[in-house]
Amino acid sequence: MDLDDTLLAARAERVDEDVYAWFGSLLAAGVRVAILSNGDKDRVAAVAAKAGVPAVAMAGKPFAHAFRRGLRLLGELPRERVAMLGDQLFTDVLGAKRAGLTAVLVTPLSPGKLPHTRLARLLERWVLRER
Repeated sequence: MDLDDTLLAARAERVDEDVYAWFGSLLAAGVRVAILSNGDKDRVAAVAAKAGVPAVAMAGKPFAHAFRRGLRLLGELPRERVAMLGDQLFTDVLGAKRAGLTAVLVTPLSPGKLPHTRLARLLERWVLRER
């Protein structure tokens, strides 16, 4: 799953404790979880360590190599058994679909921190409205 604006608002400093509890319940149920983020290495590593899950930072989504790295973290599960949870249509969903994964688009937790993210959000709204 993605980190910024999926599990944690882009400008937020701390992940809500309920998110860590959710990670714990997923892991206890035998669900394999990894964080796949284009975000900062230290930020991603800190959240992953506290959640007890592996992670790839500065992954390079939506490119296929990013999703291959994520799949390796999960123990090479068959693609049809893997879902990508993320807030961005053009990185998380597009990349997951191109990699043969199920994609789950969530509502972003913020408008985005970076100018290109804010622009992408405008395009996403237009694309989703046209469906």
